[in-house]
Amino acid sequence: METRDWQEYLSRKLSFPFMAKRIDDQDKVVWRGLKNDKPFSIGHTMKVLCVKSEDDLYGIIVKVREEKQTAFIPVLDLEVIDPKGLNKKYLEEYAEWFANE
Repeated sequence: METRDWQEYLSRKLSFPFMAKRIDDQDKVVWRGLKNDKPFSIGHTMKVLCVKSEDDLYGIIVKVREEKQTAFIPVLDLEVIDPKGLNKKYLEEYAEWFANE
């Protein structure tokens, strides 16, 4: 099976910025560094700005903005809002790969 540099691939394929909804929260304290649960919580909509890094445990990390704050969140915690765009396809492809890795 072909190995893929997912950080580079998603950086190149995804169309930034795009809107996404937080559907999971793997480790909010680590990624947000914030004590209150208002921004970046499950159910919130945020703008995905770019791919930031890759983590062995959480996978691809993206930089997001909600209101005037930014944070770094695992892309697996997000769902693309526009179901017709290619971003949804690429993130679903990555999620499937990650789940089977």
